[in-house]
Parts: sequence; C-alpha cells; structure tokens
Amino acid sequence: MDRVPVGYLKEVLTDYKVLLGGGSAIVAVGVFEHFIGAIPRQIYTWILVATFVTALVRHGVKQYGRLQPRMVIRSPTKCVWPLSHYGFTGTNLHFVVENLSAAETLKEVRADIVSIVPSLQYPPMPKPMKIKDESYDMRVFSINPLATREIDLATGPSEDPQSQRDFFIVYAVKEALRPIPKERYRVSVRVSAENTPPATAVFEVWVDEKTGLQCLQL
Repeated sequence: MDRVPVGYLKEVLTDYKVLLGGGSAIVAVGVFEHFIGAIPRQIYTWILVATFVTALVRHGVKQYGRLQPRMVIRSPTKCVWPLSHYGFTGTNLHFVVENLSAAETLKEVRADIVSIVPSLQYPPMPKPMKIKDESYDMRVFSINPLATREIDLATGPSEDPQSQRDFFIVYAVKEALRPIPKERYRVSVRVSAENTPPATAVFEVWVDEKTGLQCLQL
C-alpha cells in the first residue's frame, strides 16, 4: 500500500477508536454483561461494523470539507500613491485574497507567479509574490475568517506628468526587480494554503499611453 491509503486508514482507525470511547465502550458492554447476561457474539460484530462504517463516513465528510474552496482571488484594484511619498507619483496594482470560511483561519498562505506571457528575463518560475504593505522577505502569512489580504501585482505610470515611467511586475525579490518593456502581459498566479485547494487567476497587465497602468482579470 502506498502512503496515501495508509495515512487515510490511520486517520479512520483513530476516529474508530474515538467512537468506541477509547475502549470504554467495550468496558461498558462487559459491565452490562456482568449484571444482565451475555450478549450474543453477532451483536458485538454488528456494533463493531456499524462503528467502523460510521468512522469511514465521518472521515469522508472531513476530507470532503478539506477539498472545498476556502479562498478566492478577487479582481485587481488600482491605486495611485501621492507625490509626497517619494517625490514622484505612480500606480500600484494589487489583488485581494479572501478567506470564505466564517470559522477557520487560513494558515501557511503564499502567493506565487507561475507564468508570464510573453516571457521575461526573470528568475525561474514560480516566483513568490509580495504581500502588500509588508517587507519583501515575508513570504507566508495567514488570513482570519472572512478577512482578506492584498498581494502586489504590478507598478507603473499614472496619468500624472510627474509619475514614474517604469513598468514592473512585482515579486518578492526586490534586488532582482527590473523595469520591463511596455507590452501586454498575461500573468498567472496561484495562492495556496494549508488544508485547502489552491486558488488561481490570470491577469492581463499593460501600460496605456494616456491612462497609465491597466489590468484585467481574465
């Protein structure tokens, strides 16, 4: 048997033991027999089988819950930072990751760029993405129930004449970031977390000569 069935069986047997009260159910039956009389062996067998089937169903429900999406990537947001921040203005694009669960925190969350088309002279994919308003070296985070976190996608020019001119697709290796040609790019991203399927999205980003940095979720 490979590792997955063995691990699954171990978890089912753990549930089975819990349902039996850690053995206390067997002790209780022994006490019952002592005072009332012997219970037929067939009854014992049916109790054990029914408890095992219940453990299988319970564990199946748990696994089904783990396979349901618990997070979603929302459409990108564009914001322009003020001239006073850096002596020039510019546009930041970021998208939102939302935790859909009302009860469970998403743990070990990370966002990665998995592809850019047309390709760039960036380090090999996937590349970790930068969490908005956090340092570049922060790669893993959590999201509270029904809360959101923002992930930086790109920076570029705004309509302001005093805006930055360079165009960047942002990832969390600051020293490796370089301006890129002002073409249209399709950026595929993946957000993963513990005990939940990953969320994916594709964004098209470009710089318009008149309106500056633009983005569309495909």
